[in-house]
Amino acid sequence: FGIYLPALLVDLYGLTPVDAGMRAAGFTVLATLARPVGGYLGDKIGAEQVLTFVYAGMTIGALVIAFGMENIWVMTAACLFMAVMSGLGNGAVFKLVPQLFPAETGAVTGLVGAWGGLGGFFPPIVMGILKDATGSYVLGFLLLSLFALICFLLNRLVFGKKAGEPTKRYAS
Repeated sequence: FGIYLPALLVDLYGLTPVDAGMRAAGFTVLATLARPVGGYLGDKIGAEQVLTFVYAGMTIGALVIAFGMENIWVMTAACLFMAVMSGLGNGAVFKLVPQLFPAETGAVTGLVGAWGGLGGFFPPIVMGILKDATGSYVLGFLLLSLFALICFLLNRLVFGKKAGEPTKRYAS
């Protein structure tokens, strides 16, 4: 999101590249500040519960962007909300890795980071292709919302248990 946000803001609102870049930097700073909070909350209430909240929030946030992007204030609020959700989720995921893979934490953390990098690389490409094909960003944000909903459902399927139960180790 931080990568694509400047181009999106320039295209949608006619902002200067500098203004759009500064807004994207604010998004990145907010997401970065939320990351340790996600780890802390993962310690206190469980990373699985944090991720449930994050995926639900991202589902809603992407829908708000899809249908509210004509208003820069709605877009700003939704993007800042998505920044917080992204940061919380990032912290929670890295809290979850040593729980699930205690003997392979280093290797799995590296893989998770690599997949996260790819996850940040492909959505802007898909968003640009969809914008070129449809003339709108709506479908891209609807797909983002659908993807977050699928992640929410998978999270509940894998970790759907009573609150407070210890996380089981699903891989060795």
